[in-house]
Amino acid sequence: MKPLFPMPFLACYTLSMSTITNFFLSLKYIFTDKINFMLTILPVLVGLIFYGAGFYSILGWVGAFKFGWLGSFFGLDSWIISGLIWIVKTIIGFLAYFIANWTFVIFVSAIGCFFNDYISERVEKRHIGQPLPPINQAFSKFNSKILFILMNELKKISFILFFSLLAYIINFIPFLVPVSLGLSFILVSVQFIDYTWYRHNLTFSQCLSDTNKNFFTFILSGALYFALINIPILNLFVPAIATAHYAIHFSNKHTKS
Repeated sequence: MKPLFPMPFLACYTLSMSTITNFFLSLKYIFTDKINFMLTILPVLVGLIFYGAGFYSILGWVGAFKFGWLGSFFGLDSWIISGLIWIVKTIIGFLAYFIANWTFVIFVSAIGCFFNDYISERVEKRHIGQPLPPINQAFSKFNSKILFILMNELKKISFILFFSLLAYIINFIPFLVPVSLGLSFILVSVQFIDYTWYRHNLTFSQCLSDTNKNFFTFILSGALYFALINIPILNLFVPAIATAHYAIHFSNKHTKS
């Protein structure tokens, strides 16, 4: 008797359900664990304070600006100077919005790098039922974490350059454009699974091997986070959620093996 659905469809269905299951598990582990939630929201709060203070300082500087000879000629209390101040503040407000829109998520993600390795470990241990690491581990040894980030980013850059080069070459072949898009989704996955790779001391070749084994899984999950990271506000929480997602994925694969 032939199967009701072809094998490729069943495989795609299985991978999709696995991706969705891991996504909702990652939400659970992030938002129901007080420590994980605190470490997820902390970079956002730091970013809000940093950007808010910077914006407030710039507006204060504009308000105190004398506008050179114009201020002396018309007087600082004249409607012309007040209008100029309002115009400059409005322009700065628009510029600040666009700058923040482009850089805020990057800034928050950079701050979150200090905690994502801990979140990855905590989620993995909770998922497999092992004792959770102490919270002071997330804040201790910041010097070594700076080294971790540098090493991690070097490995990440190597992967990004490797797959970006492939995507660039494939772009010149029209009928292979979907393959280029798939490689872009893999790059998204690599950005978040590298915390788990680093904790398990995987070499570059082992990371390539893991990517090869989970090629289609990384495409599906990468597509999911590629979409989520473009949604305002939600994208602030994507790094922690995605980090948890791939910690769960790696744990499932490792346990099975």
